[in-house]
Amino acid sequence: MSCHTLFIVFFNHLLNRTALTIKLLLKFCCQIFVKISLLILNKVTFDVGDSAIAKYLSDDLPYELSSDDVFITCGCTQAIDVSVALLSRPGANILLPRPGFPIYELCAAFRQVEVRHYDLLPEKGWEVDLDAIETLADQNTVALVIINPGNPCGNVYTYHHLEKVS
Repeated sequence: MSCHTLFIVFFNHLLNRTALTIKLLLKFCCQIFVKISLLILNKVTFDVGDSAIAKYLSDDLPYELSSDDVFITCGCTQAIDVSVALLSRPGANILLPRPGFPIYELCAAFRQVEVRHYDLLPEKGWEVDLDAIETLADQNTVALVIINPGNPCGNVYTYHHLEKVS
C-alpha cells in the first residue's frame, strides 16, 4: 500500500442506500484504514497468506472475511486498476475528486469508464462538494472515490464529514 490510503465507496444507486448500510460501510472502511495503517507502521508481514490477513482484518467486524475478500496488490496503482476493472461495465461512471490522484483517469479511460469530477472546497479545508456529488451521481455511477488523507491537498476528513459524504 502506498503512502496515501484511499477509500472507494461502491454503490449501485447512491440515493437508495439505507442509513444502516452506509454506517456499516463507513465503519468497515475506517476499521480497514486503521488496521492497514497499523500494519504499515509496525512493519508487520504475513507469511501465511491471504487467510491470515482476512482473519486479522475481521477483528471487530460484524462478520468474518475470507481469503476471497483479500486482494493483495503491488502498490496503489495496481489496486486502483483492479478496482476500476472490476467496476467497469457499459455506461458506467465513477466520481473522482478534483484535485485528485491522476492514475484514476488513466485506469478509467483504459476501461472505458466515464469520469465525472466533483470539486474539493479549499475554503472548507478541502472537503467534498456534497451538492456536486448529488448532481453528478446517477443509476450508472459505480463508485465514488474518496482519498483520505488527501493527495495532493494533504487534508484529513473528519468522521462527521465522511458520514455526510456517504
